[in-house]
Amino acid sequence: MLKRILAWLFVGIILGIALFFPLYYFEDTPIKNVLSEAPDYTLKEFVVLRMDETGSLKNQLNGKAMLHYEDEKTHVIAPEFIIYEKMQPRWYVVSEKGEVSPNGNEIFLLGTASFWQLNEEAYRELEIYSKNVRIDVEQKYAESSEPTTLVNKFSETDSVGMQIFMATSQINLLSKVRGHYEFE
Repeated sequence: MLKRILAWLFVGIILGIALFFPLYYFEDTPIKNVLSEAPDYTLKEFVVLRMDETGSLKNQLNGKAMLHYEDEKTHVIAPEFIIYEKMQPRWYVVSEKGEVSPNGNEIFLLGTASFWQLNEEAYRELEIYSKNVRIDVEQKYAESSEPTTLVNKFSETDSVGMQIFMATSQINLLSKVRGHYEFE
């Protein structure tokens, strides 16, 4: 009988060690890291407006959700970025998801991104489609090294890589440029 009690006691001690050892040994590993990577705040259906020094609307960032993390990276789901000139929308940019730099001066559009250049009547003059785009908010500059397509009323142009200087509406296509033009 004493052997049976000692056997059960031994099994209990081994089970106790087996259950509690991982909690002690793996204290600073993935389980704890996952908890520390939870966002410190979130926003849903948000709008962020930036004004210039005169109080005029400069740009706007909208999205379905924003997740800000302790290490200061901010993820945005379905970002919409609008650049204004003279209080009128001039460039409209949408993407599947994105990230905003800690200082808010860079936006990284991850996945497919669409740009629309709007005229004074807010009609699309030009459409640009690319992937994985970096936008410098202050310089009104965007770039990508991915395949890019430009579409306007008379043409469609494909390239690999692009630079957009939105303040001057200058667009540089970087390589493998091919176009299809139709004249009426």
